[in-house]
Amino acid sequence: MRGVKLERQDPPCLSVVKLEPDVLRQVMVLKYFTFHFVIRIPQIQAWEDNGFQIVCEIFKRLWADPKGRRLPQDLTAKYQAARAANEDVEARRIICDFIASMSDIYATEFYGRLTALQPTTIIFKMI
Repeated sequence: MRGVKLERQDPPCLSVVKLEPDVLRQVMVLKYFTFHFVIRIPQIQAWEDNGFQIVCEIFKRLWADPKGRRLPQDLTAKYQAARAANEDVEARRIICDFIASMSDIYATEFYGRLTALQPTTIIFKMI
């Protein structure tokens, strides 16, 4: 691609992309447009707020159970050990990592199982 230079580093996540001024201007225009006319429209903001509430409620409900009965089996023992050792930061990290691994659809379904509610998300509106 013209106007774009990749400086590879090891590890690859430290690589740097450099843009020529004209390309950078085009990218900034597209980012501005996307932010103001896609991300910030009221419908998207409502769905984002709903998603935030879903994630917070999942965390609260999982944290409220020191035995981790609603966590996947592969995480339950680690979670129980962290809670038993009063390693709250580690226990919270386990919950956060579990939630972060969820797709939007799975998070909504999981929330529904925890609360018996079925919230509407952007995913369901688009399907």
